[in-house]
Amino acid sequence: MSNRRTFIQKAFGLGAGLFATPHLFADSHDRHSSRGRPPAFNMPVVTTDIGDMPYTMDGDTKVFHLVAEVVKQKISPLKTIDAWGFNGSAPGPTI
Repeated sequence: MSNRRTFIQKAFGLGAGLFATPHLFADSHDRHSSRGRPPAFNMPVVTTDIGDMPYTMDGDTKVFHLVAEVVKQKISPLKTIDAWGFNGSAPGPTI
């Protein structure tokens, strides 16, 4: 049988559990962040039909010049559509 005392005990227990849950997840997230993982590496992307985007260097920063424009895209021998692309091709060049 439930009475006022058990109701209050359950309410305080539930409140304490809800209060402690974000702290438990925050601690586990910090523990498994970059310290426990192997170092990341960059996998080169190879796009044979599109080509790479030329760039210039501004100090240690690569600078790309992209122009978004409507391009004609042939999707079948009898069908050509207008598509959004970059620098005259859809899809655009590889950055």
